[in-house]
Amino acid sequence: MKTKHIFVLFFLSICTKGSLYAGNTIPANTPCLYGNAIYTSELKDDVLAKSIADLQKFLQQSTGKPFTKKNYSGIADECGIYILLNTQMPPIAASNLKKLNQGTIEDFILIGTPQKLIIIGSHPMGLSRGIYTYLDKLGFKWYFPGDVWSTVPSLHDITIKEDKYVTPSFLLRGFFGTGGLYAVPSINEDEIIKDNWEDWKRRNRMGGSVALWGHYWETFNLKYQKELKEHPEYLAEIKGSRVDWHMTSQFCISNKNLQQPLIKDRVDE
Repeated sequence: MKTKHIFVLFFLSICTKGSLYAGNTIPANTPCLYGNAIYTSELKDDVLAKSIADLQKFLQQSTGKPFTKKNYSGIADECGIYILLNTQMPPIAASNLKKLNQGTIEDFILIGTPQKLIIIGSHPMGLSRGIYTYLDKLGFKWYFPGDVWSTVPSLHDITIKEDKYVTPSFLLRGFFGTGGLYAVPSINEDEIIKDNWEDWKRRNRMGGSVALWGHYWETFNLKYQKELKEHPEYLAEIKGSRVDWHMTSQFCISNKNLQQPLIKDRVDE
């Protein structure tokens, strides 16, 4: 009679204090809220400050529990959410730190475990993008400006399982509106409408590492007002007559003598 030998292997996962995956085991059937703590350092950046305030506010709204902002001591050894620059010695691989140093200012690393969420960037803009990427994964949505257009899910577990490097597919993701997007001072002195639009764009990660502005011809008109008045042929001709100079006057772009100053102005800047 043959004897069968059965070998059972037990694998034990150990989390050491100070490591990325450190932290106490979360008991079953308890809310997983990353210790209700957000660890960060004081960074003088308005966009990041508003992003962290949003993170705290929306997590509190969705869980019904308070979240506390705490100062990062330099060691990620507690259960919590960590918002860190790459210069703060975050516990990640050197290869990823090198990618951050060589990437755009919007790049970030998002790491989620049952005990910790760590967002790492080389610039405050990258940290802001990481915060809203995390909130988006949890189900938060901002369809239009204002609270009425926002979706705040009810959550008992805010942990995610993630370990990824994120870089934008497009360097510029902009939205430019006119007309009623900006407040009329007489009826909206606190500019809440403008602020709502800016919040909406930030929460949807609009913007980019490059900036694009329009209507430069108005700036050119003011900058070269003297030359344009001396050369009316540089201005548009309508029904046989040149238009008078004005800040919004259109050009006669077929005039080659005008083309060169336009090109030089752009190259010089």
